[in-house]
Amino acid sequence: MWSALDEKKVNPPRQSVFNNGDFQKLISQADGYVETLSAMVGNSFIEFTPHEKIQEMNLIWSRAIRRMVLDSQTPVDEVLGYLKKEIDSLLVE
Repeated sequence: MWSALDEKKVNPPRQSVFNNGDFQKLISQADGYVETLSAMVGNSFIEFTPHEKIQEMNLIWSRAIRRMVLDSQTPVDEVLGYLKKEIDSLLVE
């Protein structure tokens, strides 16, 4: 909820956040957002790309996301650059 309302991150991972009245008020400011999302969500899914190092990649991604959200001192571009280097090094091994 904090990310959605306080930080204005508008793609909530949970239905409970999407259904929240304050969140609905926030996203209603973007013309067509609710209607478009509602039309598409039933056909949405996540594709899994098998890779022997997927767990390590997921861990690197989660650390990077946490840092981008919680560490306001580090520019996002810097975190993404570090993320790219880490993922690239896994793929080269």
